[in-house]
Amino acid sequence: MEYRPLEVTIISAKGLKDIGHLSKMDVYVIATISGDPQTQKTPVDKDGGSHPSWDFTMKFTVDETAIQANCLNLVFQLRHERTLLADKDIGEVHVPVKELLGNAAGDEKPAVLAEYPVRNPSGKDEGTLKFSFKFGPVYRTGTGTSSIHPPPVNVLDPNTPPALPAGYPPALPFQPPQLPAGYPPPAMGQYGYPGYPLPPPPGAGYPPMEPGYGYPPVQQQQHPPRRNHYAQSAGLVGALIGAMVIGENLGN
Repeated sequence: MEYRPLEVTIISAKGLKDIGHLSKMDVYVIATISGDPQTQKTPVDKDGGSHPSWDFTMKFTVDETAIQANCLNLVFQLRHERTLLADKDIGEVHVPVKELLGNAAGDEKPAVLAEYPVRNPSGKDEGTLKFSFKFGPVYRTGTGTSSIHPPPVNVLDPNTPPALPAGYPPALPFQPPQLPAGYPPPAMGQYGYPGYPLPPPPGAGYPPMEPGYGYPPVQQQQHPPRRNHYAQSAGLVGALIGAMVIGENLGN
């Protein structure tokens, strides 16, 4: 793929609509190539008001095929910086990159001056923007490094650890802390960790527990055997019948 460098110097603007109202406008410019999410910005002119100046240079790389197909525009957004409120749009300038290339003096030639009208948000031309531009020679690359075709992201081998930023020391292997001289080594416990002795056997140091934990055993209350009322009634009836029989015999 073929690409071409483009250098743009935003010089000044004049006759802009004053939208500062209570104070002088603080104007800056945001520039980009259409279709490119990346933007570049000038410093803020806090003194120029409706006639700001910057003389600020920006560099772009554009796709030669897209230029010839007239698919690219150089877009300038003029804005008023505000302190307490959001920044406010003053106007925009859209310039076809193919038009600039047709007016260029040639590769690596001196910059060409250009001046375009600024269109405010209501669609009216109010003020002008002056800038210079120059193109570099076409070059070919297989990966694409323009603002329209960013270079591919390199994917690291997952087995390769990421490189540390400059100024950071490499990570060192873990070393166990060393005890000061004169201290005995810690005793090893049951699971190999120092400082934890083996647990005592069950019941060690305690006397055997008595049943009831010091309270007397509960005595079961003895109940007298229950009397059979049916047997007593039958005995009484039998005794009465016997007495009656004996009385009849004595009367005879």
